[in-house]
Amino acid sequence: MEAFDGADASESCARRESNLSAAQALELFNSDFAHECSRVLAKRIRRSAGDDPASQAEEAFRRTLNRSPNKHEMATTLSFLKQTDEDRLPDLCLALFNSNEFLYID
Repeated sequence: MEAFDGADASESCARRESNLSAAQALELFNSDFAHECSRVLAKRIRRSAGDDPASQAEEAFRRTLNRSPNKHEMATTLSFLKQTDEDRLPDLCLALFNSNEFLYID
């Protein structure tokens, strides 16, 4: 939690200032926890959406961002998922977890 400036539980604080750092972004993108969460989500998506990349993309956006992808996002996502024979779904989930839309509430 050091990267996220975790609060000291032994001290009372009425209000904490928010801060952002490169270490936080790197921790979210590279941590074992984030990768495990993306693999688990990919398995759930595959169970519900099957092997169709368009259905997987739709399900990934619904589960992470609570909306369908727009046309541009769908085209980009399908291109990404079809780039190689490797399973790219966990990578898509990780990218969505790290999107501003997932991390911040407007």
